[in-house]
Amino acid sequence: NSSLSFIFKKVKRILLPCLFAGIIYYIIFPQYSILGDPFNGSHLWYFIMIFMCFMLYPIFNRFDDPFVLLLYIIIIALVSRVIYYLSGESIHFRHFLEFYKYVIIFHAGYILNSTKLDKLKKKVMYLIAIFIFLLVAAKPAAVSYLVCTLLLFHYADFILMYIEKSKYGKIIYSVVSSHSFNIYIIHQFIINYLVCKFTYSHNNSFYMLPLSFIFILLFSISLSLLWSKIKLAVSSTYFKIY
Repeated sequence: NSSLSFIFKKVKRILLPCLFAGIIYYIIFPQYSILGDPFNGSHLWYFIMIFMCFMLYPIFNRFDDPFVLLLYIIIIALVSRVIYYLSGESIHFRHFLEFYKYVIIFHAGYILNSTKLDKLKKKVMYLIAIFIFLLVAAKPAAVSYLVCTLLLFHYADFILMYIEKSKYGKIIYSVVSSHSFNIYIIHQFIINYLVCKFTYSHNNSFYMLPLSFIFILLFSISLSLLWSKIKLAVSSTYFKIY
């Protein structure tokens, strides 16, 4: 069954690393696991939420009408919000709240990737999805955040133009993109370590935020590359034995 195969693949790719990282996170930084939950009480909530979004993929293919699919997604999102409300808005059910916020953007990405639209129409659709997300997630600041999003689109275009023309830009983009999953897991460990050991805060001065971003990104990539080499060495040894 292709649907079951897809689900097992996502469990292996998303939930198992999340489980492993959550256990390590709780052992090393129990003080940063809100209410003792190393998953919903840390940055790892994102993996549970994105797994829930991916579970909609087999359902997406059953709808030919995008508007019917959108209605279906809205109903699922509202049900998710109700579950979070009935839990007493417990931190342990945070992934339902985040799913309610992010699923519309996930849905927009699916629609845009599965249909042929020009660049301008894609931007408009993404902006609509992001605006809905902001209305849900941060109602008072939705308009100001939308302005920031427009600026980000502008700078994203500039960066992509640079990447297309620059040899080193393509290499950097490729490395960051291929290690983004590990970067997301690792970066919070580094931040927590800096906070615990050096009373670190990126708010100490105006240049600390960009410097912190660069350092944490480079260190996260280095650890991810090391982990990839270890996995490759272990798998190579295993296949030699068997």
